[in-house]
Amino acid sequence: LYQWAVNNLSLKTILESGSVVGEVGLEYAWEKDTVQVLASQSFSTILPDSVDASSIVVKTELPETIEAPVKKGTVLGTATLSYAGEELTTVDLVAAETVERSELLYTMDQAKAVLTSQWFLITAAVIGTLFLIYLFLLILYRRKKKKLRRVKGMRRM
Repeated sequence: LYQWAVNNLSLKTILESGSVVGEVGLEYAWEKDTVQVLASQSFSTILPDSVDASSIVVKTELPETIEAPVKKGTVLGTATLSYAGEELTTVDLVAAETVERSELLYTMDQAKAVLTSQWFLITAAVIGTLFLIYLFLLILYRRKKKKLRRVKGMRRM
């Protein structure tokens, strides 16, 4: 049995530490749209010689986008390695580089969020309506005042 194991099984590296596993979209970063994610640790296992390391299924769990800033080494998700329907291990996926947040993009997005919020739109509509009522009353007042001047002018004659 030992001889069979030595002849038919070998230690295979499935995932190396620092290997690129995927990308995650970035929000609020000026010059980058994505950040690469790396495996935080290596994983090796004993497999039959007939099995290629590429037949290991790597299922990543990553968010579609994240908000900058992101520091190098920040855990962004996980990768689950499985073979023949059996889970072998789960490895953390980390950011490959540091990406700073663009304050201009962040501020513009926050302003957009405020300007399109329901409360802002309701408040703007109320203020606009009150302003229109004010203008209407001002025009009525000036017309009435003009009419009174005409009447006073005619009385003097």
